Amino acid sequence: MEVLGVDSSETIVASIKDNITQAICMQVHDESSLRSIGVDEMDTVIVAMGENFAGSILITALLKKKLHIPQVIT
Repeated sequence: MEVLGVDSSETIVASIKDNITQAICMQVHDESSLRSIGVDEMDTVIVAMGENFAGSILITALLKKKLHIPQVIT
């Protein structure tokens, strides 16, 4: 199984990079940023944006409605 981790914190990305397939440090706010990292080709996506409830809703909606991800866990 391949795992892609994305976070806006370089510290968090550095702490997980050796435990997953790929770790990317970037802000993900829109459809084009999701597509640029290949999220549109994934079977399952986990959205875990603990402090940003509105952002979680936006990203979840994009994943489900625009990118047609089969399984989204939020």
